[in-house]
Amino acid sequence: MDARSTLKPEEFTRMTTARFAAMLAAAAAGLILPAIHPAARAEVVFQFTFADVETNAPHGFNDLAPYPDGSGRSYGEVRRENTKVAARRLGAILRHAATVTVYVTSSQIPGDLGACGSEPSGGQEPGFVRSIMAKKIIEGVDENGVQPDAELVINFIDADDPEWGYDDDIPDDKYDFQDTLIHELTHALGYLNAVGPGGGGMLEDQPAFAPQKWYAWDGFLTDAATNRLVNGATFEFDAERLPVLTNGAMFFYGPNSRQGNNGRLVPIYAPSPWSEGSSASHINTNYPPMATMFWVGSQGRGCRGYMPAEAGIMADLGYDIMDVSAPGNLAASTNLPDKVALAWEAPPFSPALSDVVGYAVYRGATAAADAAVKLADLAPEVLAYEDCAAAGNTRFYYWVCAKYGGPTPQTSLMQRPAAGYWGELAPDEDPELGPAIRANGRRGIVQVAYPDPVAVTVALKAGQYAGVPADWWALAVPSYGNEWYCLQPTMQWNTFPAGSLAECQWALQSALQDVAAPVTILPAMTLPAGTYYFYFAVDQMDSVLNYPGGPLLYDMVQVIVE
Repeated sequence: MDARSTLKPEEFTRMTTARFAAMLAAAAAGLILPAIHPAARAEVVFQFTFADVETNAPHGFNDLAPYPDGSGRSYGEVRRENTKVAARRLGAILRHAATVTVYVTSSQIPGDLGACGSEPSGGQEPGFVRSIMAKKIIEGVDENGVQPDAELVINFIDADDPEWGYDDDIPDDKYDFQDTLIHELTHALGYLNAVGPGGGGMLEDQPAFAPQKWYAWDGFLTDAATNRLVNGATFEFDAERLPVLTNGAMFFYGPNSRQGNNGRLVPIYAPSPWSEGSSASHINTNYPPMATMFWVGSQGRGCRGYMPAEAGIMADLGYDIMDVSAPGNLAASTNLPDKVALAWEAPPFSPALSDVVGYAVYRGATAAADAAVKLADLAPEVLAYEDCAAAGNTRFYYWVCAKYGGPTPQTSLMQRPAAGYWGELAPDEDPELGPAIRANGRRGIVQVAYPDPVAVTVALKAGQYAGVPADWWALAVPSYGNEWYCLQPTMQWNTFPAGSLAECQWALQSALQDVAAPVTILPAMTLPAGTYYFYFAVDQMDSVLNYPGGPLLYDMVQVIVE
């Protein structure tokens, strides 16, 4: 909900403020949040079915040959363990609570390391769609039930396994098995293309360059001048861009990926001739020692994670992703007499990103990163900064980005800011008209250190719309899981399927009126680590949440629990 519109005043019998406050208080007393439980934080869990084990095959993931490290494990056990470790590493940087399933097979095809994919979601209509796996994680919608969300195949040449290195000590003449697993699973998460020779697309009965169905990835592909290969309005491949498929000048163009790539477009692999399975779905810039999503694997220890540009691509595709190349535990002071002091830790990951060449510090009047102003460039050994130019009695938002050198410099993403100020901070002002919602007494973005509690209150200024008949709505939207929450007429919080606003229930139907004193709708409770959006809205009385078309008045507070 990113816009405000208005209701037309009409005569209606007004409900008293006291009665409305009493009903909200009753809601708080009888609060039900069935799917919110304390937890460390949201992450994606990968569950694997190993076909070799299911069929008791004596090879691949069920190879009984002893692994030569003295551990007593077989090759099959080592491979299964490393698959699960790699998946946990990947799932931990995705800030979504979801469980996805992967069917795993093995092959013996020399020269091929592996492959992974996930079917497209949706029906047979033209447009951009996520993969089945991505839709389940990002939107909480499971379109394929008991069927696996992705299929993965890994190649093993023979029992002696000359191709692969396992665990953490990877010889220079072997491929990093865990890094390859992360690479392949990332394809199922969204590095999937439907563009191809002749333009491509998923609808077989369509003529060339007609409206087509595409993966979300395809919508970000451009030429060097940022012309989209696929028209975002008509879903037609631009015939003039056909040479881009094989001329080595294809790019991924999204705001987060560009930021991670120091403002540059991210090159995408586009060789001549077209290479099925590799073209248009891998990056084509080798960030030393080796980017996870580079088009060809390298031997030795890999990144086992995402470089900043790769993390940016995942963010552009819709993921709430932890950029592990960014500084850790950024904090801003709120108790100094004349300045704001910042402190942070060096990036937590990884050996591929060990060469930090410096840090960039940014400040913004709001939490919108695109409006922030750079304050300083600092040396790599500096992990603190004092903002002596910040005005007093004013909250500011701060970001610190890690900078990486080399032939293709990178910059970590500007994600969650730290809020700081000095002096006496004036109370946040409610909107002059319509709903107002606060978390822990604050508006905008509220950061909470887990397990500190979160409490949500609402108020409303009816203004010239006093007496207008309206639906009253209260929603809670977590960044994880497949359920959202709405305050019901029974004054209890109940769930409905994530994104299905048609199934959201109004909390109250009554006339608009002032609710001056903040009323608690979520009593103080510990929430799992993650991001939450709480909405308080009113719209015309028709039992339908009129979003996005309106008319609608609403307010939102974002809560980040870390």
